[in-house]
Amino acid sequence: MLSILARAGRLAAAHWPALLAWFLAGWLARYLLIELAAWVGASTLLGGLLIMPLAILARLISFVAMFLVLRPGMPNLQAA
Repeated sequence: MLSILARAGRLAAAHWPALLAWFLAGWLARYLLIELAAWVGASTLLGGLLIMPLAILARLISFVAMFLVLRPGMPNLQAA
């Protein structure tokens, strides 16, 4: 258990700039899409509701990108 936490800490320490960049990009995209949905939703409710899933998708894409950043440091994942 301790080795897993140590490896996770080493991976996070080695790749923290890229992880932080992807996290902030996902957060910013989500925020901007919610603001856009509110602006469009003031005109037409359906348009605002159709934009909201894009905010969730932006956050999901950023999480997947963070896992892809960590992928080279996980040798067991490379074998799968």
